[in-house]
Amino acid sequence: MLTNLQKAKSYLQDSGASCVMAKDSELRHSEKPGIMPLLEWLKEDSTTLQNSSIADKVVGKAAALLMVFGKVSEVYAEVISTAAIECFEKNKVLFSFGEKVPYILNRDQTDMCPMEKRCMGTDSPTEAYQILGEMVKNFAKKP
Repeated sequence: MLTNLQKAKSYLQDSGASCVMAKDSELRHSEKPGIMPLLEWLKEDSTTLQNSSIADKVVGKAAALLMVFGKVSEVYAEVISTAAIECFEKNKVLFSFGEKVPYILNRDQTDMCPMEKRCMGTDSPTEAYQILGEMVKNFAKKP
């Protein structure tokens, strides 16, 4: 029988999903970019991620802090940043990954991801959730 993390990882690799959450018999997935799946799931129900397993294409510090905020038990990242690794280690979240990078790049590959950059100044999952929620709201307001 597959573990939740194995189910999530398998679904991530076999589908077009960017993020997959497995918990008990539930499997949720999203094709949305970046941290959007995590923010949406947390906004829907703050306990959704509790004790779940997440498989994600790219995990930077922003995503890692959101996963810690949601009390995720274990994570697989195809690509993970050094800051995300440090976050998981500090918060005792089990994790595995395919590739480690110094930091996550923005969409046009010219600089650090703005979400990761914005979270570099905090180690607080609650503060990160508030900061990232505001950033996403402000991005949505732009024409």
